Amino acid sequence: MKQKRFIKDGIDVNKRHPLGWTSLMVATVNEQYEVTELLLQAGADPNAPDNYINANRTANQIGLHPIEVLMIRDEEFSSGLNNKATFLGFTALHYAVLTNNMGIIKLLMKFGANPNLENDIGHKPIMYAKDEEVKQYLEVEMAKFEEIQKEKEIEERRRYPLEERIKKHIVGQEGAIATVAASNFSYNTIISALYVFGQFFFLADSLKKVSQIY
Repeated sequence: MKQKRFIKDGIDVNKRHPLGWTSLMVATVNEQYEVTELLLQAGADPNAPDNYINANRTANQIGLHPIEVLMIRDEEFSSGLNNKATFLGFTALHYAVLTNNMGIIKLLMKFGANPNLENDIGHKPIMYAKDEEVKQYLEVEMAKFEEIQKEKEIEERRRYPLEERIKKHIVGQEGAIATVAASNFSYNTIISALYVFGQFFFLADSLKKVSQIY
C-alpha cells in the first residue's frame, strides 16, 4: 500500500491540500476504512477542521477560477458532495457522518474524535446523521465525551489551583488574588462583590477574562 510507504518515509499526515483539507478527510469521505485507520495510527488529527469553504469563496481566496476549484474538489476530494454547500470547519467525523459510515465513525471516536465540535455554521456531526442508529450512537458518545471533559477540568483545577490560574493572567495583585482564591465563592459571585464594594476594579475585569478561559 503506497500510503504506508509515504508514512514510513516521514510524510506529514496532517499536511493540508492547497484547498484546505487533510488526507484523513479524504479517506473518511471516500469511506476508505484501512487508509483512515493507517492515518490515525500515524498521528492524523481527527479534530482538524477543513479550511475549504465552497468553490466561489475558496477560488477568491487562492486566486483560481471557481470552475477550477470545483474540478479539483471533485477529482482530489469527492465528487459526491453538494457543490453549493459550505464545508468550512468540517472535521473527519462530520464527513464520516455525512457518508453514513458507522465503521469509520466508530474508528474516529476510538482515536479521540470530538463529537461535540461544531463546523463554521454551528453544526455538530450529529446534525448530518441520516440513519437513526448513527444518531443514537452519537448522542451517547456526545454525552460521554462531555462527561470526560468535565472530569478533566475538575482534575485540572485540582492540580492547578485557582490562585495559580489567576496569577497566570494578573500581575501585581498578589494580596487580592490570595484573598479571592481562598474563598469558596464562584467566579460570578466574586466579580459581583468586587464591583458592589468598588474594590479591585482591575482585578474584577481580569477575573472576567480568566472565567471565560477556564
